[in-house]
This record gives sequence, structure tokens and C-alpha cells, in this order.
Amino acid sequence: TRDMLDYWGQAARLGSGQATFNLGHYFETSVGGMDGRSQACAYYDQASQMGHRDGWSAYVRLCAAMADAPDRLNRR
Repeated sequence: TRDMLDYWGQAARLGSGQATFNLGHYFETSVGGMDGRSQACAYYDQASQMGHRDGWSAYVRLCAAMADAPDRLNRR
């Protein structure tokens, strides 16, 4: 798992929307709780800005109820 996260992290820093999305999915499904959801939201948002086709829908699905979601939803 650590190798996978390192790989995705490096690929995300190099501009891979898919790797960034994968990090979001990992934090959503493996870490859990508010910390995991918060981190997943950040990765999904970043992935959507990088052009990942599912990044924005994942962000909205997971994060719409979070405190900062209304401001970010108006951004699109």
C-alpha cells in the first residue's frame, strides 16, 4: 500500500488526474472518518481541476454536505 501511495503521489505531482483521483478513492474507502473524507474531497476536487472526467461528480457526491461545499459548488 505504501508503494502504491508513493507512486500515485508522485504521478499526481507530475499532473496525473487519474493518480489524483485514485488517491481520493483510497482516502475515501481505506482511511474513512472525517479525516479520510476531507482528504478525499481535496483530491477529487484537484482531479476535477486536472480534467479527470469523474473528479467533480465524486467531489459533489462525497463532499456536498461538508461545510465548504456550497462555496465550491458555485465555482463550477
